[in-house]
Amino acid sequence: MDRMTRLRGTSTRLSRILEIGPSHAPVAPKADGWNSFVVDHATREELWQKYQHDPTVNLNAIEAVDAVWRGGALDAAIPNDLHGTFDTLIASHVIEHLPDLAGFLVAAQRLLTPSGTIVLAIPDRRYCFDYFKPATLTGDVLEAYVAQRSRHATRTLWNQMAYSVAWDGATAWGQHRVHEAAFTSDFEHAKARFASFRNGTADDYIDCHTWHFTPAGFALVILELGQLDVIDWYLDSLHGPEGCEFIAILRRGIGAEKGSAVVQQDRMRLLRQQLTEMLEQLDFVLGTARAEMEHAAAAQRDEITALRDTLYVRTAELAAAKHELAVHREEVSTLRCILYERHGQEVELAEAEHTVAAQREELSALRGALEERTVALTDTEQSAAAHRHEATTLRGSLEQRQRELTRVQRLLDLRNTDLRFAQSRMASLTALAEQWQKERDIILTSRSWRITEPLRAVSGAVRMVAQRVRSRRMAVHGSG
Repeated sequence: MDRMTRLRGTSTRLSRILEIGPSHAPVAPKADGWNSFVVDHATREELWQKYQHDPTVNLNAIEAVDAVWRGGALDAAIPNDLHGTFDTLIASHVIEHLPDLAGFLVAAQRLLTPSGTIVLAIPDRRYCFDYFKPATLTGDVLEAYVAQRSRHATRTLWNQMAYSVAWDGATAWGQHRVHEAAFTSDFEHAKARFASFRNGTADDYIDCHTWHFTPAGFALVILELGQLDVIDWYLDSLHGPEGCEFIAILRRGIGAEKGSAVVQQDRMRLLRQQLTEMLEQLDFVLGTARAEMEHAAAAQRDEITALRDTLYVRTAELAAAKHELAVHREEVSTLRCILYERHGQEVELAEAEHTVAAQREELSALRGALEERTVALTDTEQSAAAHRHEATTLRGSLEQRQRELTRVQRLLDLRNTDLRFAQSRMASLTALAEQWQKERDIILTSRSWRITEPLRAVSGAVRMVAQRVRSRRMAVHGSG
């Protein structure tokens, strides 16, 4: 399958194709009947002016530009009514120039249908002027995405100016060995361009390669961006490298069915694969030098082998000398031990005599201390006997007090019994007195009635007598 067919993927002339940055080399030209919508950084007229003096460019291949994109989100440059209508996005040697790669992929999600695909032709940094530039990692892409970068970073511009190289006079090559490398511009020129960049305005766009990929490096970035939920794309297939590029096809989805363990294995596999790619990169440059180095290494190995044999002989001689020296050292050590033993015996004897004298003095002191302790113990025993006698006396007195306390308690119990009996008798007498009082009140009430009736009769009789007396007196006075 040729390059153009692979870049068009499964697209037909009925497919809606969004081609980004075709410039003078469209993959799906409208002139050939492809249903393409062209987005570029300039109009067709501006592109003509840009390439009119370049003899390698076919100006007639430059097609009408449907939308000009000079910065910001890609989908903002395309009419809203076209969002979600494109079947395929084609970008050949475009994404390495974008300040925000992740932002570009996110915008593509809004522009393509759910079943749409992205087809990318990407320069392999092993086979172009990016050879000595650092490989792009996911962190670099994330940094640009978070910053929503629309202009290249200072380090990117400097790396482009200072580290772009040509091998054997070419800025791009294929899978063959190269020999001589040279900077595309000398240091003073790079310095002058950097000064010009610093003196420019923030709106000035300077084009350069900001992303430097190999197939495994690009696959790792897409995998991790998907797992981070930054993009909704996964790598469907990779082709190449062929010449200075490889082709990647992306489809919607992030491979969410993969478990974390599988993702970890894929990440490690891709990192290891990048090491293999680095070895291939070195092999294209160092093929001849490697053979010379291997020949020199073989000669050095032979020399090392000879030196090793000599070393073995010298080592054996040294071992014999060491053995003889060890024997002599053992004899000297034995003599030293005998001398040390005799000297030690003399020292031990002197120390023993000194120790005996010290022990005698210590024994005498201990005897004196023992006598003092004996006298003190005798005094202590006498004092203890006196204390025991006093304790016996106190114990007898305590027992007598206890007996008296018991007797007083009994008397107190008897008095409490008499008191309760007296209280009971008092209650009985009180009840009897109350009963007698009631009976007395009844008797007095009855007697008062019996006395009152006769008194009333006597009083009436007296009143009658008094009335008769008054009547008589009135009669007497009347007659007189």
